Amino acid sequence: VEYLWLPDVFGYSWALPQILKKSGISTFMTTKISWNQYNRMPHDTFYWKGIDGTEILTHFITTPEPWSEPGSWFYTYNGRLLPKTVKGVWDAYSEKDITKELLISYGYGDGGGGVNRDMLETRRRINRIPGLPILETGKAGDYFRNLQETVKNTEEYVHTWDGELYLEYHRGTYTSHAYNKKMNRKMEFLYRDAEWKSAMAAVKQGDIAKAEQEELTKGWKILLTHQFHDIIPGSSIKEVYDDSVVNYEETEQIACGVETRAWGILAKEAENNYTIWNRIHCSSLNNSRNDNIFIQEILWYDLLCNNRLFNNFIGNVCARIQKHWSRNNRSNNYTDINIIYVWNNTLR
Repeated sequence: VEYLWLPDVFGYSWALPQILKKSGISTFMTTKISWNQYNRMPHDTFYWKGIDGTEILTHFITTPEPWSEPGSWFYTYNGRLLPKTVKGVWDAYSEKDITKELLISYGYGDGGGGVNRDMLETRRRINRIPGLPILETGKAGDYFRNLQETVKNTEEYVHTWDGELYLEYHRGTYTSHAYNKKMNRKMEFLYRDAEWKSAMAAVKQGDIAKAEQEELTKGWKILLTHQFHDIIPGSSIKEVYDDSVVNYEETEQIACGVETRAWGILAKEAENNYTIWNRIHCSSLNNSRNDNIFIQEILWYDLLCNNRLFNNFIGNVCARIQKHWSRNNRSNNYTDINIIYVWNNTLR
């Protein structure tokens, strides 16, 4: 992958350039910022400078809608090949001194139909009309590679945009339908934990193929579907959010089932045996931490009524902590444990 094709997202974080660069991507394309309510972006081909100083070559498609009024800056990636739109691409583009080759993304994109025969025939006919730009069919990858070379070798000044690409249109996307945003984040954490626990359980059984990856993939597909840009930002219709409640419940059940089965392998119940895998041996963090062990009231009652059992419990916990610390001391990755008991739902 050499470029990010992301035409219809409601604004772009200032951190995106460094993420793209670290992913091996050198070019970014969008059209959505042209939907700004008040201010047109001043450039269509420029370097986008990220928060850490990383620069990514960025290109805006300038294809107008057939019904657009002169001077409109609402552009589309579902272009119609008509004389008006083809000429409109050229008229609207602001960096003609840098490149004379522009990109038209045409077809029924949102509907999934793509290009039809009428559009292909129209392209051939437009090329026979004097005064209009010449149209050539090609691939986006080839276009962006040529654009990179053109910008690299140009003697013209290439502008830089330093900051987020804010969209003055679909506002409130960080807060609308907060339930979906909460469940998305919870499920990302849950699936991360369920996956490594399942892998740990498979390793303990001596067969990594026993990790429940196929089951987790079912849930991941539901979760990722709900990250579609009209669902998670809260800009879709009511029925979508009614369905998403049911779908998130299914997603959670899948991961919890995998996690429960993994625990059944990683930790076994036994009399007077108190397992603290989830806080020491199975910590998913890669750094040192302080944490608490929450012990049920009935366990504390048993411990307090039996001094020998209590001393054995404390001794075993401390021994496990010391053993864990000794094994990981080279990396200073150890856990400090505070024992807290819960009595009538109140911390003591």
